[in-house]
Amino acid sequence: MSIIARKIFASLFGSLLCLALLAGPGRAADAPTPYLDAGKPVDWWFVFKFNTKSFPHCRGNAVQACIFGGTVQNYKQWGQQFIYASSATRSAA
Repeated sequence: MSIIARKIFASLFGSLLCLALLAGPGRAADAPTPYLDAGKPVDWWFVFKFNTKSFPHCRGNAVQACIFGGTVQNYKQWGQQFIYASSATRSAA
C-alpha cells in the first residue's frame, strides 16, 4: 500500500471513528402506547365494527359523512355500530 493510500485510509478511518464516538450509543425508541382518551393509556384495546348484515341501521338521527373526502354513497343500508374493550374496562362496551 502506498503512502498516499495509507494516509487516505487513516483519514477515513479516523473520521468514521470520530463520528461513531460523537453519535453516542444507540437507543431504541419507546414502543407505541395505546390510548383510550387523552391522558388515559392502556395496555391493550380491541375494537370490532359490525357489518350492515348484523346491524343494518344506525340511530334515527345518524348522518352519513365522508370524513376523508369524497361523496356520500346512497346505500340501502349502512351502519357504524361497534364495540370495544380494553385493559381498563375488560368488558365490551
